[in-house]
Amino acid sequence: MGEFGRSIHILKKEKQHVMSSVLSVLGARNYEPCESQEFDRAVAIIESGDWVSVLDSSIYDEGFNFNKALSQSIDEPCVSFDLMDGDCVQAVLWKKGRRVNTFISHPEDIGITRTKSNIGNARKWNIVAEDTNTIQSIFENDQFATDKLIALSKVLAIPNEVSLSQYTNLKDFEFANITYLYFRDATPKPPIHDVPIFEYWGGALPSPLNHKDIMYDENQLPENRFPRSIFYVGDDFSAVISFGNRGKLAKGISISVIGEAVHDGSITLEGVQLFDGDYFLIDGYDFQNNLLAEATLKATKFQNGQDGYTAQFAHAEIPHSMLSLHEYCMAAAANPAKEKNFRQFSIKVTGRIVNKPNEPAITVFVHPTENYFKGCCQMGLFDEDVAVFK
Repeated sequence: MGEFGRSIHILKKEKQHVMSSVLSVLGARNYEPCESQEFDRAVAIIESGDWVSVLDSSIYDEGFNFNKALSQSIDEPCVSFDLMDGDCVQAVLWKKGRRVNTFISHPEDIGITRTKSNIGNARKWNIVAEDTNTIQSIFENDQFATDKLIALSKVLAIPNEVSLSQYTNLKDFEFANITYLYFRDATPKPPIHDVPIFEYWGGALPSPLNHKDIMYDENQLPENRFPRSIFYVGDDFSAVISFGNRGKLAKGISISVIGEAVHDGSITLEGVQLFDGDYFLIDGYDFQNNLLAEATLKATKFQNGQDGYTAQFAHAEIPHSMLSLHEYCMAAAANPAKEKNFRQFSIKVTGRIVNKPNEPAITVFVHPTENYFKGCCQMGLFDEDVAVFK
């Protein structure tokens, strides 16, 4: 794995002024200062030479550009760095909330097209550095992203330890002059639902269990279709649904499976397991051992006459999760101590492809027993870019 770095650097500004700007910017987002033990978001402020560097713990604040907002509140030039896994670095020159110039080293690695807007123009960087010729050569050479960032940092006189950092790895460095600001999210939280509400949080689409390397003839595939998953008749498979409970404690879980492929017997389902936490199956190896319960999926005819499967975990208890999946991602980046408020569970189903189905799509529903109809989450299987061969 390569390096990650995310920071913004303000030129020739007092540290105290930058701290006041951070307080103002995050205050406008409903964050209020708090003690270090209970924070939802934290900001590290480091003074070095002519620069004051700011590292924000949150990288999941959707629809909000912290760097732009901070630059908007400060009348001095700012430079932000975003190093992504050592593969690509983005360097942006800011002035009063406006992008003066942007350089992205390897845009194709992050799904962006190289254009004039991200190729970098060193002449515009003369407001932060005299040696713009060296900056232009850095933009144009074929160095790796990390090497480019180190070279840029040297020209700008920003310490590498800062420019190559993000908030989560500050503990790996020693800085003489660092200040932390801690914030609590003061946005009103909705009350806990008085009935269990299962919320879908992701999962793993079906994957074959009896082979790893898929060989197929491209001529067999429909025109303009490249399948995400390849299966053969006779394949055993597994799929995983991850979910959380956004309501009160759930006592009892029911699983239902419907779809044309299970109705006509093309796909049969066998077992279902309940795990405490996320579940991973990589190259046949099980990375989850918190198995809570397991059951057999029983063939069932539903009231509408459709054949499917059901299973029950009558004694399973799914507690309320104080954090949603999005909130958990933010907490994991900012304050790992809050991760204990996140309760994720996973359902793993296993089955077999008996015949080539006309309609392979099937749906798995996970219901809290007490709130069977309104509290369920669901996940579709075999419904996107799947090919089944005989």
